[in-house]
Amino acid sequence: MDRVLQSFKNLFKCENPFKRHLYYVLLLVLPAIAGSIVSYIDKDTPKTVIITLLIVAAIVGLIAIVPAIFTLGYSLKFIKERLDNVLGFPMFNLDMFKKGLKLFPLYLTWGLYFAILFLVILVVPFALVFTFSISGASPVLGPILVILTVFVELLILMAICIFFAPFVSYVFIGFAKDETYRAEYFNPFTIFGYMKKSFKETITVALKFILATFLVNIVSGLLSGSLVVASVLITATAIMFSPDNADKIEYQPLVLILLIFITSISSILQIYGGSLVGFAATENYVEVYKNLIEEQKNSEVQE
Repeated sequence: MDRVLQSFKNLFKCENPFKRHLYYVLLLVLPAIAGSIVSYIDKDTPKTVIITLLIVAAIVGLIAIVPAIFTLGYSLKFIKERLDNVLGFPMFNLDMFKKGLKLFPLYLTWGLYFAILFLVILVVPFALVFTFSISGASPVLGPILVILTVFVELLILMAICIFFAPFVSYVFIGFAKDETYRAEYFNPFTIFGYMKKSFKETITVALKFILATFLVNIVSGLLSGSLVVASVLITATAIMFSPDNADKIEYQPLVLILLIFITSISSILQIYGGSLVGFAATENYVEVYKNLIEEQKNSEVQE
């Protein structure tokens, strides 16, 4: 775990680390606000409030596309700096937007690949269970099959996250070297080549950072929990001063703004914590790429 801790420390080994990380956190604000607004829409929300929230969420969400693309640029620049043995966290600049746009097609492509894979995993088993249930089989077996299906699907999804997703990192690392599109980066079977070259080392990194993710989530969860308590206190205080509207007090403009603000901060903390884990893990994947995958590629070219 020493290497894992060192990876986190390396994120702050740069000039003005606070300023660099602050710029990144600021990019998370609008996406977090958009998500927080939507989270307050449910069946009990007054219709007028729903319309207002949807309009605001749509506007904020559209604007949030810009910082989201910047975060992609951060990822690309981070990988590039690690390939060049530069430690620390990237400094924000406008060129990151251009880098984010270049990386977006790759992210979209691999996102679609995983979405299709997850859809198949989720739909096919339930389709089989449904077919079995309408065929006149025992009613007792139906619920049992559903439970078993959900359990197996969760295991499969966990296996995909552990055994497949890490190897996609090498697609982005390879692209970051010269930012040139190549057919292999869009080929879903490319990751099997990476598996052949670095399976043990990559899975070792992935397993280590699963534990790191768990620990970071505990910390961010505790911080978020304190914010939830603050939300409850705000709502309770508002009810005390507005007893006539106690049943809908959480939808009063001022209270709603405060609650969305607190929820957004909680989301930012969680996203930032997850991002730190992602960047630290990426540093390790870059090392594996340089020491194993790239060396083997060079050897194959020489032969």
